[in-house]
Amino acid sequence: MEREAEKVAAYHEAGHMVTAWELGLDVQGATIIPNPETGRAGGVVIPFDERLRYADWVDEREYLYAHLVAWCAGAEAGDMYLGAPMPDVDLGLVISTPDSDLERMAHFVIELGGPDESSQVEVGDDAVRHARNLLAARWEEVSEIAGVLMERGTLDADECREQLEGARG
Repeated sequence: MEREAEKVAAYHEAGHMVTAWELGLDVQGATIIPNPETGRAGGVVIPFDERLRYADWVDEREYLYAHLVAWCAGAEAGDMYLGAPMPDVDLGLVISTPDSDLERMAHFVIELGGPDESSQVEVGDDAVRHARNLLAARWEEVSEIAGVLMERGTLDADECREQLEGARG
């Protein structure tokens, strides 16, 4: 991966990490090492557990919304790093791919927005705006963690926690 593409991936994944952490979600790993099997330039593990929706969170909607905002933060962080929107992706194809991140996020938007399409659009827009605001407030942390991802390539759960807690200090 060329250096600039690696930086974009690092900022993208760091955006997911910092936002998820800020919203109270667990971050169990991150990488900017491309996976040729999935076609992904990197990834962050933010577990989604049906049991957590009812056991650890008072409000199921807040839990779903936190995941949606954390997902939106990746693209927003990439855009903020580049100073322009990242190249478009064929979202229709990705959303229709079973078990893809976008397919799950589309489910969250539908569940949160209900059957009304304008409400779904509003939920999606709110999540993007929320992600953008969190990233702007925590941009120094995003940059710091992106730098660590550039150095190491991959972080396990303990390393993610250490970086996310350390970025606050």
